[in-house]
Formats: sequence, structure tokens, C-alpha cells
Amino acid sequence: MRTALVAGLVVATSLGGTLACGNDGSDSTRVESVGQRVDCEPVEEGVFPLFAALAITMGFELQRWEATTDLAFRANRYDMTQIALDRCTENGVPRCDNVQAILDFQDADPIIMNGEVVFNPELYRQYFREFFRRQWVMDHLPCAHPNASWCAEHELTFHHDEPGPCTSDYFFAIDASVPDRCSSDSKKWGCAGGWRSHQCHKAAAPAWRLFDRKGKCVGGGKAQSRCRNIDLDPTRIITKLAFAGYPDNGFLGPDFQYVDDLTLVGIDPPLFAMVEGETIPMVDGCVAAVAVYDPNGTLAGTCCDVNGTRGTLAVSSWNASTLVCE
Repeated sequence: MRTALVAGLVVATSLGGTLACGNDGSDSTRVESVGQRVDCEPVEEGVFPLFAALAITMGFELQRWEATTDLAFRANRYDMTQIALDRCTENGVPRCDNVQAILDFQDADPIIMNGEVVFNPELYRQYFREFFRRQWVMDHLPCAHPNASWCAEHELTFHHDEPGPCTSDYFFAIDASVPDRCSSDSKKWGCAGGWRSHQCHKAAAPAWRLFDRKGKCVGGGKAQSRCRNIDLDPTRIITKLAFAGYPDNGFLGPDFQYVDDLTLVGIDPPLFAMVEGETIPMVDGCVAAVAVYDPNGTLAGTCCDVNGTRGTLAVSSWNASTLVCE
């Protein structure tokens, strides 16, 4: 049995505490929001909001946050691995074009509006290396280590979106389960190699299954004392976002909402309309965004507004589906 919960990517919560996300008006729905206010401006010269958008698009197209599996450094930049591309195809989105568009900002030109740098590609590349390294370290720590990332396997399914304080709030359902490599035949995985093997100790024969499907350690003898339970707490999902700047990136929270028996966590990236199909923010008839994901090119030539500075959306030089305010 898998544990299904809901997490939202809406991170800029709380302009006042309680949000009525998912409230159908009945008295039985309890909505509680805990988080910090995030200003809707390009933080770190636009880099942090773009990383938040990357997390959202990976949730949509890859349907998980496993950056150290799905991304790799090659040719002086990060790109999707073959594992990720195969998963894109399996999920019905060959090439994961929306994720690719955000990765391509590594090759972008600086975006400057009225003398202010609203996106700095060199800083984006620098943070990408730092954040990815942080995720790699967390992913390779023993599950019981206080700085380890979440050891549960997970799948993300888009749940709903709604207007947020900055742009749109995105919510995904989390399907958490015990990793196969910790619940499979230990004759296959053993104790000397494989996935976090120091957490997958061999149980006393014939009890080869080391963890039950709720993450509880099973087995007998000395193996029981060495075994660590797999934590299926959905709030641990936030540790899989180190590649996007957690815990430094305020647009990633931590911001949790509890609606009845559902757990929600949110992201709402400001001034980048880089998520396909999102409602584009407008100011006085102009697109309020530094950059827009527009694979059909229908918005090219439209006026845009970034913090009161007007410009025109034009196709970028680094990705044909990305329009930039200039």
C-alpha cells in the first residue's frame, strides 16, 4: 500500500496567515497555513524565482524531484539524463520541453531593465553547481543522518492550481513508498553495495524483506538493531528541493498547509511566467514577467512590464519557446 498525500508548490504563502486553498465552503474543511512572506520581486537577480519555476516544471513533466538522477553536468552545463528523457516519454511529454526551456537559461544573455539586472545567467550557473552539489551530498547520506534527503520514493501528480500572491500556486499529489532496493531480496542487494546499502542490512533468514510497505523495519536478530525505519512523512519532500535552493530559496518555503487530512506545501515563482499553461500576470494590459514560456509564439511583440519598466516580448536567442521582456 502506498501513502498518497497532496503537496502544493506555492511557496509564497501567507499574506496573512490562513489561506482558503481547496475550501469548498463546508465547515468540515480545515485550512491552516504556516510559512513566511515572500516578496514578489526577482531575488538574487532573478535566479531564485527561476529555480522555483524549474521545480514546478519538473513536477509536471518528470513527476518527481530526483535531481541527482534526472540531471547531470555535461558540456559545461546541467542537462537531463537519458533516464530523465526516457521518463519524459513514459509520461507523454517527449523531451520535457518546459523543463528544457528553464535549463537553457544557463546559456542566456543577461536581462536588464532600466539599468537593473533582473536575470543574471552567470549567477544562475554558479548557484546551479552549488545547489546540485548540496543535493548530491544529501542524497548520499545515510537515511538516519539529520542532513539526509528524504529516503522514500515518490511520484508527483498535478492536483490543481489557483491564483497566488505572485503568479499561480501549483499543487501536486505525493505518492510515497518504501524504496524497492530496501524492500527487495537482500541476496540481490546485499549489505556491501547498492542504494544507501548501509541502511539496507540483511535481515535474519528467511525474513529477506528488510522494510514493510509502511517503512517499518522488519527482520530479526542483530539486523533489527541496525535497521532504520524509512520515514514516509510527506513534509520531508522539501529536502528533495535542495537542487532548487532549499533552504536558502524563500520561494520554496518551508510553507505547509493542512487541509483536513491532506498536507500541502507550496511554490509561487514571481516575475517568471515559465510554466506552460499558467495564467500570465498582467499590469495595465502588459505581461508582468521577465520571461514567458510560449512554445506557440503567440505573445511575441506583446508589451511587458517589469517593476514599472515597459518593454516588448521577443523570442530569446537561447530557446525558441522563451520570450524575454526587452
